[in-house]
Amino acid sequence: MERTIRMKKGYSALCLALAAAMAASVGVSAASAVTKDDFSDYKKAENWTVDNYAPQDFDYAEGRLYLAVGPDGFRANRDDEAKAKSYAMQGRRLKCERPSSTSWSATIRLNVESTWYGARDDKEVKQRLPELDNKRIVDNKKKVVFGVQLVGESGSRITFEPAISLVKGGDGVPMFNYANPEERLGWTASVKPEQPVEDKQTDVSADENWKTLNITCQGSKITYYIDGQQIGSCTLDEPAYPEYMSVSMQNFDRSDVSIWDDCCLYDGAYKEA
Repeated sequence: MERTIRMKKGYSALCLALAAAMAASVGVSAASAVTKDDFSDYKKAENWTVDNYAPQDFDYAEGRLYLAVGPDGFRANRDDEAKAKSYAMQGRRLKCERPSSTSWSATIRLNVESTWYGARDDKEVKQRLPELDNKRIVDNKKKVVFGVQLVGESGSRITFEPAISLVKGGDGVPMFNYANPEERLGWTASVKPEQPVEDKQTDVSADENWKTLNITCQGSKITYYIDGQQIGSCTLDEPAYPEYMSVSMQNFDRSDVSIWDDCCLYDGAYKEA
């Protein structure tokens, strides 16, 4: 993928706006971004290390992150030690600078564009599956996860990882879920993002549908937000610090890509206005 890098003028303004909002709600000392990547400098990709299993591509282009998977990386095509279901997600993680307290927020933007809706019927799938209508559900799936790996105040690793996932299943409609240790399956289904609709008169594109994912911690309470709206919360056994922020995508034995932007860890609990 061509690595054309375009600095986004709006990113600095966004950071200032976020900082101002945080300062108003939790104090000036909590307004700083301690770890961030706006994906405008491909050299920073070196700061992201493999998490679970390496994606096929982790490319910075046009000021965005393109995380891609493909058939070569599907579990059945790997070495035996990496075929387990626990390796289903492929991604990378970014080491976090430690915030001043256990009050912090991790955010990222995800483009929930047109490929997140409806069944796939592209040429590649038709060639592999001539009987597409009978296997539409199989090739309809898509899943990404934004998570934060935690440590306690003593520095010991916390097993639970707060995370927000976007999952598209057989019905072709994506659903945001949040990690919840109190749930039997570990996840709570939550909210369906609004489908983008092409509108040439207003310049609205079905390929631009950005959603801001926010994981906020206040002591031992984790709260999840999508575009500033709370979708759920859970409570940890102890106060926690972020150690890594991670992005990943599940491989369904076909080529697919997810598009991300503006990954940032803030010192202080923050909810986007």
